[in-house]
Amino acid sequence: MIRTFVICHGHPGDLVTTRPLLNRLALAGHTVCIVRRHVAALIADLPVQLCTYEADSPRIVGEDRWPTLIGKIPMTAQDTLVDLVGTQPVMDWVALQPARKLGLRFEADEVLPYDQAAPWHAGSQDRAHVSLRYLRLLPGSQPARDWTPDLFEPGVFRDEPPGGAQAIANRVALCPGSGRGGENKRMPDEFWSRLTQSLRERGQELVWFIGPDEEAMAALAAPGDTIEAGDWDAVKAAHRSCARAVTTDTCHMHIRAFLQRHGIALFRRDDFYAWGGYPGFISGVEPPVTDAVQASLDAVLGLFDANGAQAAAAA
Repeated sequence: MIRTFVICHGHPGDLVTTRPLLNRLALAGHTVCIVRRHVAALIADLPVQLCTYEADSPRIVGEDRWPTLIGKIPMTAQDTLVDLVGTQPVMDWVALQPARKLGLRFEADEVLPYDQAAPWHAGSQDRAHVSLRYLRLLPGSQPARDWTPDLFEPGVFRDEPPGGAQAIANRVALCPGSGRGGENKRMPDEFWSRLTQSLRERGQELVWFIGPDEEAMAALAAPGDTIEAGDWDAVKAAHRSCARAVTTDTCHMHIRAFLQRHGIALFRRDDFYAWGGYPGFISGVEPPVTDAVQASLDAVLGLFDANGAQAAAAA
């Protein structure tokens, strides 16, 4: 039996973006996902076999100790190994495997252990989402540039309740954090304070998503707000109930995309579209270096009001 082994991202957001790729691989044949146990639930609904490993902590990816964590996995020269991580310890492990090796090339002069590497950027005008770049590793998918139903929708979370889950029109998800090591993606507390005041004035019900490294941000919530810090199923259900969202560049932005729920993403790293645009229901706001709070607030509320008007017109 010919198999495909995939070394999956340990960070939740990056893992969610690869769902279309993993689904495509699974449709092509037996696929084994090597994934950190703490995030395995994010892809457990896909038709793949999970090979999980434990990192030192649920908050630590553990890729620096990859050979120790993962141990030995029997592969043959007929198998394919796809590396979606690309750190040096992982690549050192990949180089020792007999399988055909696929990966990503970030720099033109990189020395890589792969038999085939897809470029991270195919060109200066390439604004395809990162999961489309991954898909280019597969035969027939190299030209992929845009979200099309055949590429995007197979990665959507399908485990909705019978009849589907209805979003509540005036319920808004707020995701101010970005996990450990992502503090540079966050907006100042002043932004969230002023935003929530404006949203409450618009009659919105607020649901805060607070991760294990972001407990202090719970102070941003007011009496009557909902704070969601539960397990994966609870988080997914809460996102489905929120018609709209304002998030940082975090896993919640990716989750909402694959739940097909509207969202506004505050993107403080370079160009939102250079990193990967989303379908039309996910909008990007790039906070400027100066006067970031006021400029971002104006942009977010402008998009929020425009989306609300569109929803009302369609109702």
